Amino acid sequence: AALHRTNLPQIRIAPGDAELQRVGGAFGPGVILVSKLREKSLRLSAGGAGVKVLLYEGGEALRFDEQAIDAGVKGCLRVMGATGMIADPPRKPDLPQTSLSTASSWVRAPEGGILHTIRRTGDRVGQKEVIGVVADPLGVQSTPVVSEDDGVIVGRTNLPIVNRGDALFHIARVKPVTGAKSRTKPEFADALYDEDEII
Repeated sequence: AALHRTNLPQIRIAPGDAELQRVGGAFGPGVILVSKLREKSLRLSAGGAGVKVLLYEGGEALRFDEQAIDAGVKGCLRVMGATGMIADPPRKPDLPQTSLSTASSWVRAPEGGILHTIRRTGDRVGQKEVIGVVADPLGVQSTPVVSEDDGVIVGRTNLPIVNRGDALFHIARVKPVTGAKSRTKPEFADALYDEDEII
């Protein structure tokens, strides 16, 4: 993730590619984000050369996050197994069903102050659910931080002091991939944001 933010281990794939979705599912992430290709990006250039790309994101900038590293290494080995490069890849983790997202949004600070988070990265949240509180330094006044959508928290700020309008929680609107019953709204068509687009 960007500085002072953390990301849930996740895979991003180009839209409209069933093979990428299959291989992304083999990786075993909690969430697969279908994300448009950006101009001058490695994913766009590779796609133009006929190379399919899975983009893995996880953890926090400038830190070794052992869980994100472990998820990345084992996910790569499972992708290698799914594409016939190796035998006996690691088993998929005993996690909830991988979810597919075609849209996400950032919940921003309604006021400046001290952020107290209630929900963590990876948590499922409901529309209108309180996921944090911004309080003044003396704790006299507080303003709830409310999720605008049903989804999964795939990123959040690590800074305790926030200004009005700062990006706090990144929520991917999801539905389960293949098989599991959906507890959320159908897919949405608007674009996902990259880290450098939300500051």
